[in-house]
Amino acid sequence: GHGEMIEKLIFRLMDEQRKEDERKTWCDQEAQETEHELKTKSEKVDKHSDELKALRAATALLTKEISEHEAHIKEITEDIHQLNLDRTAQKAELEDELREARDAQDAITNAIAELRQYYDHPSLLAKRSRDPVELPEEPSTWSASYTHIADPMAQPEGIITVLQAVCDDFRGMQVATEAAEAQSVKDYHDTLNALEQSKATAETAADEKRATKDRKVGHTDENEKALASNQKLLDSATEYRKQLEASCGEAEATYAERKEARTKEIEGLKQAQAVLAKVKTERHQSHEGDRVAPPALL
Repeated sequence: GHGEMIEKLIFRLMDEQRKEDERKTWCDQEAQETEHELKTKSEKVDKHSDELKALRAATALLTKEISEHEAHIKEITEDIHQLNLDRTAQKAELEDELREARDAQDAITNAIAELRQYYDHPSLLAKRSRDPVELPEEPSTWSASYTHIADPMAQPEGIITVLQAVCDDFRGMQVATEAAEAQSVKDYHDTLNALEQSKATAETAADEKRATKDRKVGHTDENEKALASNQKLLDSATEYRKQLEASCGEAEATYAERKEARTKEIEGLKQAQAVLAKVKTERHQSHEGDRVAPPALL
């Protein structure tokens, strides 16, 4: 009857409210989890973006510094090459001077020997013993180094003395050239060692920075992949939030109003149900009274 219909309506309304409560609980939970996901992924995107910015700046600086080291190494290499060229030219020049000094000494020594042999010939010895020697004044064009010659015209001693003095000059030239060569060799090796040390230092620094750059590039690749992955997840979470808002938002906005209205409706139905039950009970009691009442006395 009417009571059963009201009971069904109450159950239907309660079931609707239960389902709506479950739906709201699910929406609230999904919204909370989605917000947490958005916050987490947004923080990771920011973190990887900042790390990438720092890594790219560091890599650019390392690239610049490596280029500077390479330019310095190239400059040192060119300096070493020029040093070797200069040393080769200087060595050749000094060797020429030494050869000239030695050749001159050999030539003068041979000339002195020939002069001695010439003037020691018996016919010249006899002539020299007969002819008196007159000493002229020393020529003003003679250099001071030769002023010790008492008799430059006396032969062979005069010319031999001059030649020996010239030979001594060449010998002095040889000694000076050999000393210059020794100093040149020392200076060359000192400069070469300094350049090679500078080059080795620059090469070590460049190698270390290349290794550091390689690590930075590796970290950059890792961060780029992580950034792309987290950005994709962030985009997905953002899209899901839009869908969630579209699905749950409207119902969420009127949930409390609907629940209150449904609760009042259920309360009203329960009240109606109680009234009907009371009426039914009273009617039942009334019918029972009519059936069992004793007959009236006449």
